Amino acid sequence: MLFRSTLRNILWTHPYLHDGSIDKPYDIIEFMGEYQSGLEIPKEDIKKIEQFFHSLTGDLPDVIK
Repeated sequence: MLFRSTLRNILWTHPYLHDGSIDKPYDIIEFMGEYQSGLEIPKEDIKKIEQFFHSLTGDLPDVIK
């Protein structure tokens, strides 16, 4: 079975990376964009991705609590 983590409430799960070296969503988006694609993501696009992450943040359903 393949496990895939969710992006739901991703802003609550910091610090990021296995060693906790990145604490801010903006910084992890910038880092992973370069690390995974080898390209620099424009600052405006990083801000849009971060706004998208905010839209995935909310109360947990009772079945998860």
